[in-house]
Amino acid sequence: MLTLPSFSELKLLMSQPANQSDQISAFSGYFVDNAKEAQAQKQLWTSQAKAIRVPLIIFSILIVCASYLDYVQYQFESHFFVFLSLRLLLAGLAGSIYWQSTKTNKPRHFNALVGVFQFYILCFFFAIFYDRWFLNPLPSISETFYTVLFISYPLLACYVFPTRLWVSLWHSLLAVMMYIFIIDIIPETKLEYHITELITCLFFVYYSYHLMRTRHRDQRQLLLYEAQQQSALSLAIKASQDKSRFIAATSHDLRQPLHSLNIYNELLMQQLKGTPSVSLLEKSRLAIDSLSQYFESLIDISRLDAGNALSQKVHFQLQDVLKSVVDEQQALAKKNQIQLVLVNTSFIAYSDPNLVKKVLEQLVKNALIHSRSKKVLIGVRHHGDKGQVQVLDQGKGIPVDQIDTIFDEFKQINNPERNRNKGLGLGLALAKKLSNLLTLNLTVTSKPEHSCVFSFELTKGDANKRVPLQGSEGENLEQTNQAVLLIDDDEMVLEAMTAMLESWGYHVLQAANSNQAMTLAKQQTVQLVITDYNLPGAYNGPALLSKLNQQYQATLPAIILTGDISLTPCHSIQQHGYLLLHKPVKGAQLRMAMRKLCPPLRQQT
Repeated sequence: MLTLPSFSELKLLMSQPANQSDQISAFSGYFVDNAKEAQAQKQLWTSQAKAIRVPLIIFSILIVCASYLDYVQYQFESHFFVFLSLRLLLAGLAGSIYWQSTKTNKPRHFNALVGVFQFYILCFFFAIFYDRWFLNPLPSISETFYTVLFISYPLLACYVFPTRLWVSLWHSLLAVMMYIFIIDIIPETKLEYHITELITCLFFVYYSYHLMRTRHRDQRQLLLYEAQQQSALSLAIKASQDKSRFIAATSHDLRQPLHSLNIYNELLMQQLKGTPSVSLLEKSRLAIDSLSQYFESLIDISRLDAGNALSQKVHFQLQDVLKSVVDEQQALAKKNQIQLVLVNTSFIAYSDPNLVKKVLEQLVKNALIHSRSKKVLIGVRHHGDKGQVQVLDQGKGIPVDQIDTIFDEFKQINNPERNRNKGLGLGLALAKKLSNLLTLNLTVTSKPEHSCVFSFELTKGDANKRVPLQGSEGENLEQTNQAVLLIDDDEMVLEAMTAMLESWGYHVLQAANSNQAMTLAKQQTVQLVITDYNLPGAYNGPALLSKLNQQYQATLPAIILTGDISLTPCHSIQQHGYLLLHKPVKGAQLRMAMRKLCPPLRQQT
């Protein structure tokens, strides 16, 4: 039994705060859990690597170009070459970090390399100070410059070239101690004269630490939020798919009584023909047909959402499909006093004719029910190797602000009272999902209070490979005394099917499982087999037919009935010429299938 999450559970999951104190450290902004922190480092590596590259380039250029100041100070003396070496080494470290940042995955010693780089910068700053102040008789840089240099270093270590927080923080504090040492060793300078600078330096250390911790925390909060959002989205998708699969899975059980109800209604129509009760039965038939249509639409949408729908593309004459839809919808058109016009076409299409017919049916029904037009036109426009099927009405159109919503499930623009005579709002949703499955590019253009055109595209087919479509035949009440082996484990369906077949003059052999069917087939020769696909025991419908064929040493004509919407004709079914029909099956549909399989065996009276 499926356990589906409720909307309140999804809402609760989405409303949970991303910043959870038990997950993120208040001091560092890192995840408390080491494994989760390691995973976060991997996820953040790409953005971290990109952020550090430009500062590395700018810093390296400034450091190397500043060697000109050494040249001005020392010309080509030994001091110049010593400092040039130090500058080039610093630029080399920056280049190494840049190269490491181009790796797809974060290098294992990347943080250590950046930590060495930070420490080297601090030592280099001190080397410049010591050289310019003590080794050069004429100091070329003022004391203010060193103050700014060491005060701004924490920003450099914590924000511009960051490594692990405690390393950057330690180097920042080391810069403060180094600055105090510089003040102490400079002649004629006392520490108490520089209290303001020291306070400013300590403030920069704290501010740099605060920026680094905040960035860490914000990045990890975002990761938590994205993970929770993805979890909620996955849960919602799973819930939707589970519900669709649940409907698809239970459709077999729901189809069985509907199939029986349809058969019993047809039997009563035959028995009470010519009596006053026929009008009541006709209304009952309309109610059953309406229920079947709503049920089929709901199941089709569930099947598409669950990803169980398959298409079988062939080359076919599009005119046959268009004419079939127009003929079937003429009754609705006359009821609504609308002229339904078909412009004939010779276009050969390549697609699934059954699904294309379903798409067109929904579009035509929508136009006939909702357009309030006097005329609905169906035609095909040729565009190179494409044929654009159009359903045009001259009605009230669709408001521009609602065009994007008309394909939503249960969406009806002008049916606030939910009048079921205007449908359930599933037709256009089903048409859209089927068109997406077949890549038909279903579109709609509308001129409010003037017209509306629904269009979809079909690929041009090959006339030499055209497959003739099965035509409809009128109900034939001819009698026959053929023996039909009927197998179904549902007692209600078995009794209803038997009554219908016997009313047509067939001799019916009932079997509830494969063993009973094999026994009956040995006792009497049968001309046709009608079997449910899912049977109790070791054999399903096709497997049982294979056993019967071995027993008769011939391929028996057979119809396989199923309530499983995910089941499509497989190779073994097509190879033997079996027909697969989905429940509920109308009497005329079943009668036509039986005549198609074995017309020579029929005996007319």
